[in-house]
Amino acid sequence: MYTILPSICFGNTAAEVKILHITLIEPTLQHLLLALELSTHHQVLIIDSYAEIGTPSFQIGWCKSASCFDTLLTQPEVDFLQVSISPEGYGFRIEWLVKHLVRKCVSLGVDVFSRSTILHSQKINGKVELTLQSPNNLPGSIETDIIVVDCSVERKSPGNISHNINEEHVTNIGKTNLSSWYGILIPSKHLKEQDDTKTILNRGDGCSEIWTKDPTLHSPFAMEQWQLQIDDMLSNTQFENIQLLAQRNLYEITNTT
Repeated sequence: MYTILPSICFGNTAAEVKILHITLIEPTLQHLLLALELSTHHQVLIIDSYAEIGTPSFQIGWCKSASCFDTLLTQPEVDFLQVSISPEGYGFRIEWLVKHLVRKCVSLGVDVFSRSTILHSQKINGKVELTLQSPNNLPGSIETDIIVVDCSVERKSPGNISHNINEEHVTNIGKTNLSSWYGILIPSKHLKEQDDTKTILNRGDGCSEIWTKDPTLHSPFAMEQWQLQIDDMLSNTQFENIQLLAQRNLYEITNTT
């Protein structure tokens, strides 16, 4: 992914470099792409209320071209995604893409706090102090310059416990015109002719995902079913479009202080 950070974060001399502490709340694909870029020059922290990032998944594994992973993942990692050609692009295992990106983020120095909830935020001496409920091995509070929330995906926290953050302390990115999309996972051999109101994403594991806005979506062969709150235009959830959105938001994030 092409970076625009050097043109926006740095002056003409090393003395003008400003290192920011950036906290990403409830990680999405866009968050992880941003973390990969931002970690080059800043200190980045990801806070997730779940025990494991990527489980459960709140986005759809869908891309226009299988080449979109070439600069992000190794070939064995791409193989693990089980990318498969579909009627409208390629389908893949979204949870494994998330896990691969998290691992790459950590290898670049990004900190990850899982099973963590923000109880309170307050501004102190130009920084935001976050009070956390976290496992015993993690700090009970941190200081950060920027808090980023991705509004293009609605993530439900375990037990419906939400973070308590003053909105004045948050940089919101992503679209907010969300819709309910319903999906099921079935063996590909049971796929029947579908009408054009449904999007079919084949996966290399012998299964296919069917996505529609129709809440009555049903199949006797369904192995899993989902209801996601995501972008009203399903095509905007394709991985390449998320990459472009992340590029556009780099400038906004690093110029909020």
